[in-house]
Amino acid sequence: MGRDPRYTRSNRSTEGAPDKWRRQVATIVNLNKHRKKRGRMEQERRAAENRIRFGRSKQERGKDALETARAQKEIEDKRLE
Repeated sequence: MGRDPRYTRSNRSTEGAPDKWRRQVATIVNLNKHRKKRGRMEQERRAAENRIRFGRSKQERGKDALETARAQKEIEDKRLE
């Protein structure tokens, strides 16, 4: 009694073979893409933290600067010399 020919190495077909004997095809992964994607996600996370921490947009800062300049001009105009 020998081995069942369906399961020998000479017969490459996995038809009828148990699942544990079937070959698994590996997924090819580009490590550079993975590294860059991870880096972009880290930068976005850091940017989100900074937006919360420092929180004002350029437009808001400009508006405040304009209001401050107007207030300073108003004070200068009312000054008596």
